Amino acid sequence: MIGSIDWLGVLAAGIAGYIFGAIYYTVLGTQWMAALGTTKEELEKRKSPAPFVIAAIGQFVLAVTLSILAGAESGTAPMLALALLLWIGIVMTTMTINHSFQDNKPALTIIDGLHWLVVLMLQSVVLSLV
Repeated sequence: MIGSIDWLGVLAAGIAGYIFGAIYYTVLGTQWMAALGTTKEELEKRKSPAPFVIAAIGQFVLAVTLSILAGAESGTAPMLALALLLWIGIVMTTMTINHSFQDNKPALTIIDGLHWLVVLMLQSVVLSLV
């Protein structure tokens, strides 16, 4: 299982997911902050690099997980189907539950949810092509 992981593919998929997230939240930063109920000034007070490090590690772990779950499936279509299944069955369900108990705005669930859908799809394509 672990021995069959294409580590170059995992690294490429993790980097692709991280870069997409940086672009996505830069473009939707204003909407995301409004949905989160915070301001740029409040976020700037927390100048810790920890969230960025955690995001990079998380992207790598996600790519490893996709690689393991895909197993011998290396085609783009099966990988995209797996990504969609994981997004609907795990990502959106857990995030929607958490956001509802945290009294977050539905816009936050939509913004974050679409981010993770594209990340899963992007990583799946990268893993299937490398």
